[in-house]
Amino acid sequence: MKTLKFDGMEVAISDEDLQQKIFDIDFGGHIKVQFTKQDNGKYIPTNAMNGWGDNCYQEIADKEVVIE
Repeated sequence: MKTLKFDGMEVAISDEDLQQKIFDIDFGGHIKVQFTKQDNGKYIPTNAMNGWGDNCYQEIADKEVVIE
């Protein structure tokens, strides 16, 4: 297990999820973010939906993803 940190939020993520090219992470119902692993090994957000079901990708598009 690792910790994914994103936009002031943290969540535990399995090694299995990290091996996928695209995966979704739910941050406790606050926001659900789709991440994509780039060829250089970094992860970027590629889509997002807030707790009300509205697309909010533009609000998080440039946020950094940290995995420890």
